[in-house]
Order: sequence, then structure tokens, then C-alpha cells
Amino acid sequence: MEASSQTFLTPEQVSAVEAGNGFAHAEDPVTRRVYLLVDQGRAPNLSDDYFRQKLAEGFAEADRGECQPWDVEAMKADLIRRHSAKSAQN
Repeated sequence: MEASSQTFLTPEQVSAVEAGNGFAHAEDPVTRRVYLLVDQGRAPNLSDDYFRQKLAEGFAEADRGECQPWDVEAMKADLIRRHSAKSAQN
């Protein structure tokens, strides 16, 4: 996997993302290429060891019968509620 180069946003780009509530769309008039800037929050700092630990904990809970059925609709409703609350703060 290639290392990515670090690029910093211009003040204008940051302003566009803020004005767009976390999203900015730009099109190059010459090439007609479309560019998107999306605020994804802080970059996670998670290691493979963290994921292995959390998976092991989940498997152990399942082995002990401590898991519950996955209610997709309840999860979606919770995510929508949390997104709305976060958007209202901005």
C-alpha cells in the first residue's frame, strides 16, 4: 500500500465545507472533474490490536449467550436521532 501525501485545505475550502454543513462540491471548469470535500471528523487512531481485542470480547459474549438480535430499524432510528441532534448543535 502506498503512503498518502498530506494535503492541507485552504481557508476558502474550509469555509465552503462549513457553509455546506460538512460538505462541499466543486467542479473544474476546464477538465469537468468533480471534487468533493466531506468533513469526517477526527481521523481515528485505531490499531489492529484494538480490533482483535474487541472482536475477541464480542465472540466471548456470544459464546456466553449474552448477545441480542440485531434490530436494524432501531439502529437506523438511533443514528438518525443522533445525527439530528448533532446537526442542531451546529
